[in-house]
Amino acid sequence: MQIGCTKKLQEFLKKDIIQADQDVDPFYTWSASIMIVNRRRTIVVLHDESRCGFVLYGMTSRHIREIDRIIQTGICDMLEAHGISTAIIERYLQKCGRISYTTPRHRDTVAHLNYFCEQVSFFSEVFIPVRQFQSHLVQALNEGLVKIDGEYVDPREKLRESFVEHYPGQSVISRKMAILDIKLVGTSCFRRMRIPSLTL
Repeated sequence: MQIGCTKKLQEFLKKDIIQADQDVDPFYTWSASIMIVNRRRTIVVLHDESRCGFVLYGMTSRHIREIDRIIQTGICDMLEAHGISTAIIERYLQKCGRISYTTPRHRDTVAHLNYFCEQVSFFSEVFIPVRQFQSHLVQALNEGLVKIDGEYVDPREKLRESFVEHYPGQSVISRKMAILDIKLVGTSCFRRMRIPSLTL
């Protein structure tokens, strides 16, 4: 798995950075940067093909040793939040292979990364300090349209379409839902609601 890092992130990680391989399918590559949110280092990670992203909040130098695992966990959590099935996520990560940190692939990936960082800053007031992966913001951060190959697309739909294309004929989408039992206090009124965790 290629992760193209901005110069700021390269300085923070202090890892060997190799030149990005332009021939790798962007479905298997990601871009990442680092920014300050509420005086805490925050790593921003963006999928190169779909422009879907997530944040890792409150990163410190002690996290560097585990950064591969932390980023992979973040990718898993983001994909699950967008309805990709666990089995497909596992296959995807196996196909991606070990993480290699590279220079950014293209100027446009850096531009999209910078735009995503702007989106992140808008939500700074609702970050939860004790959470590294800000799961409650995943949908909101990715709901705006982005321009890919001259067309404006929903990054979440683009992500799901990409997975369906790469895993044809398989159950790519997992339709999870929350079941809520609601009882009106002091009465016998009762209602059960089923709420999909993701609108497809």
